[in-house]
Amino acid sequence: MGTDIYGFLEIRGDNGWEGVLNLNFLPRNYDLFGILFGVRKSFFNHCRFQLGLPPDPSKEFMKEVERFDLDPTLDFRWLFWTEIEKLDIRHDRLFHSNDLIEILRKTESGLVFDCFKPAAALALLTGEEEEELFTTGVKEKGRYLYKTVPHLEEFSLSEDWQKFFDLGKTLSAAHGSDAVRASAHFL
Repeated sequence: MGTDIYGFLEIRGDNGWEGVLNLNFLPRNYDLFGILFGVRKSFFNHCRFQLGLPPDPSKEFMKEVERFDLDPTLDFRWLFWTEIEKLDIRHDRLFHSNDLIEILRKTESGLVFDCFKPAAALALLTGEEEEELFTTGVKEKGRYLYKTVPHLEEFSLSEDWQKFFDLGKTLSAAHGSDAVRASAHFL
């Protein structure tokens, strides 16, 4: 069973937030779900989304919530366009930096490659150790050596997703990045 996105691209006007684009038309794209909202592929370095219902949700978004009879305390996610505009989108492609961590194991004969892990999925280090790793590029712990490896991934955008990004960019230029947001839930 798959996961689909529901919600709205919203703008803030004189009378509060207004839903301008229903997100239900967007096809499943687990890479983008992960990058934008931390859903399905949450190990990506994702945008800074907010959890919960957005403040002052649009009437259109709330109709979606009521249509699915959703509990407002469920896992809703939203973010301002200021976060989305940080993404590197060129034509029909999204380029996303997703640092990898190279893990090397110390042996009697030297260092041996163990594996690569996405940086966001690394739960082997404490917060302080992670900070040291990302500041210096290397962290030694026990029998392991961790090294950051910059990694740029390229994702194709369908025509529908391209429309979403184009409209958001247009609305942001007209109303300001903090007056445009994507509010969503996933089923």
